[in-house]
Amino acid sequence: MIEANQTSQLPKILIRTRKGRVLGLASWVYALVVLVALAMIRWVGGGWWGVCVLLFMPRWLLLAPIVFLALLCLFRRAFGPWIVQAATAIVVLGPLMGLNLPIARYARSIPRGDRIRLVTYNLGMSPLPAHLLVAWLDARQIDVVCFQEGGREEDAIRKALREAGWRASKSRAVVSRLPIIGEMLPLPDAWEGEERFGATLERVRLRGRSGVEFVVASVHLPTIRPGLQRLIQQRNPAGLKRQIAWWRTQLGRVLSAIAEVNDVPLVLAGDFNMPADDAAVAALQQNFRFAFDEAGWGYGYTRPTEYPWVRIDHILTAPDCGIISCHVGPDFGSDHLPIWAEIALPK
Repeated sequence: MIEANQTSQLPKILIRTRKGRVLGLASWVYALVVLVALAMIRWVGGGWWGVCVLLFMPRWLLLAPIVFLALLCLFRRAFGPWIVQAATAIVVLGPLMGLNLPIARYARSIPRGDRIRLVTYNLGMSPLPAHLLVAWLDARQIDVVCFQEGGREEDAIRKALREAGWRASKSRAVVSRLPIIGEMLPLPDAWEGEERFGATLERVRLRGRSGVEFVVASVHLPTIRPGLQRLIQQRNPAGLKRQIAWWRTQLGRVLSAIAEVNDVPLVLAGDFNMPADDAAVAALQQNFRFAFDEAGWGYGYTRPTEYPWVRIDHILTAPDCGIISCHVGPDFGSDHLPIWAEIALPK
């Protein structure tokens, strides 16, 4: 009788084992997909339009197949693939989503020069509470702000800052508590229609509290959003390819312009409209230090504000500057979140 029961259970055991192997194989295949996606982002970046889609999509969506496979394993009582699924989830939540854990910064020495707190903030085109923004800047003891865009409340914000003792550049793209001792010519306009506006670059020379001079450059690079929208609506990557090429051309113009600043430390901050793990942006690490990558904890997403999933606003410094801390600020009503850093200038 016992042997008969064991014999009748054998097909069920074989079926369960076969399904467990299928789930295990599916888990390994998806793990490979995730690793390929990570490799493409790191080594190809936005140079290929297909990877550009990966750069801007909510990457937490890549967790959905893992959750589905884990639930299937639970239902089938096949728990072996959970190890592969857990490792894949760690890769998605970590390097693929851009989790930053700057533990190495504690081993670096910080220059003993002036400490500057700088914010970059794309104001967007929506009304913003000027008094709340100015109060937040005061509470954080911010010294310099780089603004991009600005809607109807732009004048109210700058008026409130002026009344609080801030100084503004001629273009009003840079406001500062520190003395403004000079301004360089803005980047010439390169506008080519609504979908391809030229990069803007405002360079201001400031004097720190100890007399050390440095340059702050506020940058706003063009968006590739029209190309992404055309890809979704028309299933045609040609528009996205043009937008990527245009963005890279404008980045080249910005880099050529800031190369003129070679006598004092430089801080480049603004809306790059491209994540830090794009290959072209990542290549800037050869000549700049990324504030969030060195001293920011977490993901540091700055857009969209309600449920952010991408960081396209960056603060870069010259190699001889020190990065003490970097944080993402609160939502004041723009479609971007502000990001601010404390920087130590070389003595």
